[in-house]
Amino acid sequence: MLRRTLRVCLPVTNCTLRQPQCAAAIDRCTPVVYSSLSNGCRVATEYLPGCQFATIGVWIDAGSRFEDINNNGVAHFLEHMNFKGTEKYSKRAVEDLFEHKGAHFNAYTSRDRTAYYVKAFKYDVEQMIDVVSDLLQNGRYDPGDVELERPTILAEMREVEELVDEVLMDNLHQAAYDPAQCGLPLTILGPVENISKHINRDMIQDFVRVHYTGPRMCFISSGGVHPE
Repeated sequence: MLRRTLRVCLPVTNCTLRQPQCAAAIDRCTPVVYSSLSNGCRVATEYLPGCQFATIGVWIDAGSRFEDINNNGVAHFLEHMNFKGTEKYSKRAVEDLFEHKGAHFNAYTSRDRTAYYVKAFKYDVEQMIDVVSDLLQNGRYDPGDVELERPTILAEMREVEELVDEVLMDNLHQAAYDPAQCGLPLTILGPVENISKHINRDMIQDFVRVHYTGPRMCFISSGGVHPE
C-alpha cells in the first residue's frame, strides 16, 4: 500500500537544471552576493530593490552538539542571556526600540547552531545591526540575571517534554550517537541539574569565547538591504 501511494504522489522524474521549467525558475531567482569580513565572518545578501523590509540575522556554529555532559544546555541558556541587555543597550531599551520601530527580534538554538534574526523596515536595519552586534559581543551575563532565567528555561523544558516530535528526536539522537564521541546525543535544553544549578556566568563566558568567533558566524540578509 505504501509503495503504491508513493508512486501516485511522487513525480515520475526529478527536476534537473536541464529541464526548461527548472532552468527558467532559477533564472528568475534573485542572485545572492557572497562576501566575508576581516574577522572571518561569512556574509550572504539577497537584495530585493523594491522591498521596503528586510530580514537580517547571524547564524553561529554554536549548538548543543558542541557541548559536553558538564555544560550541556549552555548554548540555549546563552541564547536567553543575550536578550538581557548590555551597558550600551539595556534590556528595557532593546524592548522599547523594537516595539517603537515595529521590528521583530527572535532567536533559536538547535543541535548545530544558534541563530539571532531581526525583521524590520529597511531604513532601520543599520540600527538593528548595531543593537544585535552589541548584544552578541558585549553581553553582561550578570549572575543575578542567570538565576532569574533558570525558572524560565525549566518551564520551557516542561513544555518541550509535551511535544512528541521533540522527544522523538532526542531519543533518536541518544540511540544513534555515542556521547563519548560527540555532543549529538545531548538534548538542546540540557538536563535539569545543569539548568537549575550548574550553568553559571563563567561557563557562559567560556562558551562565548570559544564558539562566538568570526569564522563560526554567517551574517545573512534578505530584502531591501544593498550588499554594499
